[in-house]
Amino acid sequence: MFDLFKAIGLGLAVLLPLANPLTTVALFLGLAGNMNNAERNKQALMASCMSSPS
Repeated sequence: MFDLFKAIGLGLAVLLPLANPLTTVALFLGLAGNMNNAERNKQALMASCMSSPS
C-alpha cells in the first residue's frame, strides 16, 4: 500500500511542473537544495536540454 502512495506522489511531482511552470523553480530548488553550485548548474543544464524540443 505504501508503494502505491509513493508512486502516486512521484507521479504528481512529475506532472506538477507541466501543469504549472511557475512551481518548477521551487520544485527544482527543493530537490537540489543539498547540491553545490556546480552540481546544481549541471542538473539545470541537463533538464533544459531534455525538455527542449528537438
